[in-house]
Amino acid sequence: MNKGKQSQTSNRRNNKKQVLRRQIRHTAFKLFAEHGFDEFTVEQIAEAADVSAMTFYRHFGTQQGVVSGMVWNADLRDAIAAALESENSSDEIEVILASIYSELDEWVEDLSSRVQLIDGSEALLDALWQQTRFWVDDIVEHLESATPLIHRVQARAIVGAILEAILAWPTQDGFPSAESLKTTTRLALETALKTVQP
Repeated sequence: MNKGKQSQTSNRRNNKKQVLRRQIRHTAFKLFAEHGFDEFTVEQIAEAADVSAMTFYRHFGTQQGVVSGMVWNADLRDAIAAALESENSSDEIEVILASIYSELDEWVEDLSSRVQLIDGSEALLDALWQQTRFWVDDIVEHLESATPLIHRVQARAIVGAILEAILAWPTQDGFPSAESLKTTTRLALETALKTVQP
């Protein structure tokens, strides 16, 4: 198989995964909104989404993962790493925002539901913050210079700023609009980058 065909197959497979993830997440949020987060098991969510429990676990790991899971990908990691290594981070902020919020209009409603669920649950908030450790590790592994402590602190600040912006979004003017989320995140990133860059 040639590279172009492999790439098409890979893209198609990734698109199918994303559609399935959205379907499961949408079903879970509908159930949580109607009856509460703690009222359902993974098996019940999987059944309502018309998938097996194993498929649910493969995509989300835990019931908390369906809520706290955020899109983490190589583009976002690379954008954050570039911002940390850049002399002029203002251009890099736009790249980070584009990496986080590409196709935001398609999933802004799900994200606003997730943020509101997380805000109401200490366990979900803890799970989300625990997940950031893996994101920081991923960023640091892809930075070119050999100052791991400084880069961990910088990466933690950027990841924390993004997460704080998303969690603060419901209190901002314009919630739940995509533009309000982007504005909130831009402000948090500008603040974090001013703090962590020499």
